[in-house]
Amino acid sequence: MDRVSQTVLKAQIAEAFSRAAETYDALACVQKTAGLTLLERVADRIPQRILDIGCGSGWLTQKFARRFPGASVWALDLAPGMIRHLRQCCPEISGSILADMEALPFKEASFDLVYSNFAMQWLDNPELFFRESYRLLTPGGRLLCSTLLPGTLSELSAAWMQADNQPHINHFLPVGDVRDAAERAGWSWSADIRKEVVYYPDAFAVLRALKGIGANTLTAEHAPGLGLSGRQRLLKMQAAYENAREPQGVPASYEILYCTLCKS
Repeated sequence: MDRVSQTVLKAQIAEAFSRAAETYDALACVQKTAGLTLLERVADRIPQRILDIGCGSGWLTQKFARRFPGASVWALDLAPGMIRHLRQCCPEISGSILADMEALPFKEASFDLVYSNFAMQWLDNPELFFRESYRLLTPGGRLLCSTLLPGTLSELSAAWMQADNQPHINHFLPVGDVRDAAERAGWSWSADIRKEVVYYPDAFAVLRALKGIGANTLTAEHAPGLGLSGRQRLLKMQAAYENAREPQGVPASYEILYCTLCKS
């Protein structure tokens, strides 16, 4: 993707997440599960300078700030609406900045803990993010991050494929590509994968949830569908999604990669 296209896409992503600032916390169940997993992985070390990259609404930033009340906690996000929401809801943090996770506006060795929850999957290639995170950390500092892998939203993708032969979900990098990007940036690789499944009443509820957290921007253009109207495609997708129904409802699966990286 060229630089102009990347700039346009990032603006679209920022706008979608800004619109979702008020609804995010009520709908981001998988994101919260992943965030709490990152918080657990701080283990026994007590960080003094913490940076949340892709902070969103700030719910996880606030948990880190309360878990480590003596630490200086900073938050960064691309979406202006999320930053405004965070500043209202998390007055206890040290500061928040509107910025791009591929161009972090801090000096070298500014933090001893950097974490990023469910943000890296919006990047074509996370190598620059890994390099920037490495630069910001002190020796012995750690990067904790979560991202999504292929297989995420597979039920939604399959239903859309039956409706108009297009997946209508984003492309997620395989774990090997993420590992290679981290190693090229200087990290020693340490990661694991977990699967989470959320159940909804129907396919439309899945779409509403994705829109409600701002995760409805496609990072690549798809070819035109079969010529059906938007309403016809939606109904056909909903009918196809019913094939995946379980007793709890229709599933939405997430393949989550957790990275725990230490700067030597």
